[in-house]
Amino acid sequence: MNEDTIKFLAARIIEKAKETASESANKNEDEFFVGKKLAYYEVLDILQSELYVRDVDLEKFGLNLDLLNDSSL
Repeated sequence: MNEDTIKFLAARIIEKAKETASESANKNEDEFFVGKKLAYYEVLDILQSELYVRDVDLEKFGLNLDLLNDSSL
């Protein structure tokens, strides 16, 4: 898998996480959307962690996010 593919996948996951957060806000945090948001958080956290330990620039992949405090996620 090349760098461009990882960038594309990371961007898609971030996009879907933001869509889910927006949907969740409109659904009064029902259990389905809480679980869906948690799943995206876990995936993004894994990507961040794995790239970080490999000393990869997270910004390069759009993953320089504060997952715990970014209200759009």
